[in-house]
This record gives sequence, structure tokens and C-alpha cells, in this order.
Amino acid sequence: MTHINPNIDPVTFPSFTSEYGEAYYTELREVFRLVDKDNDGIISPKELLNLMKILTVNNKMDEKEIQDMIRYITNKFSGMDAIQFDDFCKMMQKRMINTSSEEEVKAIFKFYDRDGDGFVGIEDYKLTMQALNEELSDDQCAAIIDNADLDGDHQLSYEEFLRFIIDHFA
Repeated sequence: MTHINPNIDPVTFPSFTSEYGEAYYTELREVFRLVDKDNDGIISPKELLNLMKILTVNNKMDEKEIQDMIRYITNKFSGMDAIQFDDFCKMMQKRMINTSSEEEVKAIFKFYDRDGDGFVGIEDYKLTMQALNEELSDDQCAAIIDNADLDGDHQLSYEEFLRFIIDHFA
């Protein structure tokens, strides 16, 4: 079975990159890489289940539901039993069209706000990256937070987070 490399050139998805931008495409490639733990170029049912456990607060999904989700996604796109990068991009493109941007940003903000205090601080960011199996130093996390921090308090309010998303991904 041949798998598509998640590092494929954005030219493969010209309408996607022209509509959503090169930066968003690059971000999708990074998310795909983080989820694809064994770096085989596909998201397996187990990898998708692990992602859903991280992303959902009330996770009640089991392996059968994950299999059904993969079958639904791949039947619409590639017909494989795992999610390839191109399937992932098409799924995300469809999701972007069908969901409210503000709802998405609020959900992402809640995911990063690990302690639920209404702010994304350095520790929140570091814990989120660890949950995604990305190890960053305190200095790296501080630099990322401070880059988006508008009021100098070393944490992001929802408004600052939203501004960062708009400036970098919209």
C-alpha cells in the first residue's frame, strides 16, 4: 500500500492554498505530523483515537466509532482504511466551510487554556504541546506567547488569541 507523504508540496492543493493560505496549509501539515506518531504518512485508527481523547472534554468515543469516522472520511476521499494527508486536508477544508470560525477558535482557545482560568499562559502552552508530544522549553513557550501578547502580561486573553489567529491564519 502506497501512502502519500505529509510533506507534499502545496501545489497538490492549489485551490486549498489559494483560498486558505500557505500558512494554514503548513499548519495542517504540522498537525498531521504530530498526530501521525509512527511517521508512516497516515493517521491510523489508534492515532485518531488518541487525538480525540486529547481534544474532547467528554470523550466517549470507542474504536468502532473511530473506525466509522475513518471509513466515512476515506470513503468520501481516498477509500483507504486510514487517513492520508490529502484526505486530512480535504476533510479540514470541508470542515472550515461547514463550521463557524468563532466556535472553532473558542474550542481551540479552551484546548490551550489548560487550567481554565480564561488565559493561555506559558505553562498552559507548554502542557498543550506536551499533550501533542512536542517538547518545548520554557523560553520557547514564552517567546511564542509573548509574540501574541498585546498587553505585556505574558499570557493571552481570548481577544489576544483571536487577534493572533486572525493575523496569522485568516
